[in-house]
Amino acid sequence: MLGDLNINLLFQGRQIPNGIRSYREFCAHHGLKQLINVPTRITKHSSTLLDHILTNTKEKISQSGIIDVGLSDHQMIYCTRKVLKPKSNKKTYIKIKC
Repeated sequence: MLGDLNINLLFQGRQIPNGIRSYREFCAHHGLKQLINVPTRITKHSSTLLDHILTNTKEKISQSGIIDVGLSDHQMIYCTRKVLKPKSNKKTYIKIKC
Protein backbone atom coordinates (compact mmCIF):
# COMPACT_ATOMS: atom_id res chain seq x y z
CA MET A 1 0.00 0.00 0.00
CA LEU A 2 1.41 3.41 -0.82
CA GLY A 3 0.40 7.01 -1.06
CA ASP A 4 0.33 10.51 0.36
CA LEU A 5 -1.41 9.67 3.62
CA ASN A 6 -0.67 13.00 5.37
CA ILE A 7 0.27 11.28 8.63
CA ASN A 8 3.69 12.48 9.78
CA LEU A 9 5.60 9.39 10.87
CA LEU A 10 8.56 11.53 11.93
CA PHE A 11 6.48 13.27 14.61
CA GLN A 12 8.56 13.64 17.75
CA GLY A 13 6.72 15.11 20.64
CA ARG A 14 5.72 14.18 24.12
CA GLN A 15 2.03 13.91 23.24
CA ILE A 16 1.54 11.76 20.12
CA PRO A 17 -1.69 12.77 18.33
CA ASN A 18 -4.44 10.12 18.32
CA GLY A 19 -4.40 9.87 14.51
CA ILE A 20 -0.71 8.91 14.44
CA ARG A 21 -1.13 6.51 17.35
CA SER A 22 -4.15 4.82 15.70
CA TYR A 23 -2.32 4.55 12.37
CA ARG A 24 0.72 2.94 14.02
CA GLU A 25 -1.54 0.51 15.89
CA PHE A 26 -3.37 -0.37 12.66
CA CYS A 27 -0.06 -1.07 10.89
CA ALA A 28 1.25 -3.16 13.80
CA HIS A 29 -2.01 -5.13 14.03
CA HIS A 30 -1.85 -6.02 10.31
CA GLY A 31 1.92 -6.63 10.20
CA LEU A 32 2.59 -3.66 7.91
CA LYS A 33 6.11 -2.18 7.83
CA GLN A 34 6.93 1.31 6.56
CA LEU A 35 9.68 1.26 3.91
CA ILE A 36 10.36 5.00 3.79
CA ASN A 37 12.03 6.53 6.85
CA VAL A 38 13.23 9.94 5.64
CA PRO A 39 11.26 13.15 5.06
CA THR A 40 9.10 13.15 1.93
CA ARG A 41 7.82 16.73 2.24
CA ILE A 42 10.38 19.43 2.85
CA THR A 43 9.59 23.14 3.22
CA LYS A 44 11.52 26.10 4.63
CA HIS A 45 9.93 25.47 8.02
CA SER A 46 9.47 21.70 8.32
CA SER A 47 10.46 18.22 7.18
CA THR A 48 7.77 15.56 7.43
CA LEU A 49 7.23 11.97 6.37
CA LEU A 50 3.77 12.07 4.80
CA ASP A 51 4.19 9.69 1.86
CA HIS A 52 4.22 6.04 2.86
CA ILE A 53 4.97 2.64 1.37
CA LEU A 54 3.69 -0.19 3.56
CA THR A 55 4.29 -3.91 3.08
CA ASN A 56 3.72 -7.07 5.04
CA THR A 57 6.53 -8.91 3.22
CA LYS A 58 9.61 -6.70 3.42
CA GLU A 59 11.82 -9.53 2.13
CA LYS A 60 10.07 -9.31 -1.25
CA ILE A 61 11.22 -5.69 -1.74
CA SER A 62 14.66 -5.20 -3.30
CA GLN A 63 14.88 -1.43 -2.85
CA SER A 64 12.89 1.62 -1.84
CA GLY A 65 13.53 5.30 -1.38
CA ILE A 66 12.77 8.84 -2.48
CA ILE A 67 13.65 10.89 -5.54
CA ASP A 68 13.66 14.68 -5.62
CA VAL A 69 12.16 15.58 -8.99
CA GLY A 70 11.79 19.27 -8.14
CA LEU A 71 8.16 19.55 -9.27
CA SER A 72 6.57 19.66 -5.83
CA ASP A 73 7.36 20.12 -2.16
CA HIS A 74 6.85 16.33 -1.91
CA GLN A 75 9.55 13.86 -2.87
CA MET A 76 8.63 10.98 -5.15
CA ILE A 77 8.59 7.62 -3.37
CA TYR A 78 9.36 4.29 -5.02
CA CYS A 79 10.00 0.64 -4.36
CA THR A 80 10.92 -2.30 -6.52
CA ARG A 81 9.65 -5.78 -5.87
CA LYS A 82 11.84 -8.83 -6.20
CA VAL A 83 10.72 -11.12 -8.98
CA LEU A 84 11.55 -14.74 -8.47
CA LYS A 85 11.48 -16.93 -11.53
CA PRO A 86 10.29 -20.39 -10.62
CA LYS A 87 12.68 -23.12 -11.68
CA SER A 88 11.18 -25.59 -14.07
CA ASN A 89 12.32 -29.19 -14.32
CA LYS A 90 10.31 -29.55 -17.47
CA LYS A 91 12.38 -30.71 -20.43
CA THR A 92 11.41 -30.08 -24.00
CA TYR A 93 12.11 -32.65 -26.70
CA ILE A 94 11.90 -32.04 -30.41
CA LYS A 95 11.05 -35.01 -32.61
CA ILE A 96 12.77 -34.88 -35.96
CA LYS A 97 11.59 -37.08 -38.84
CA CYS A 98 14.19 -38.15 -41.34
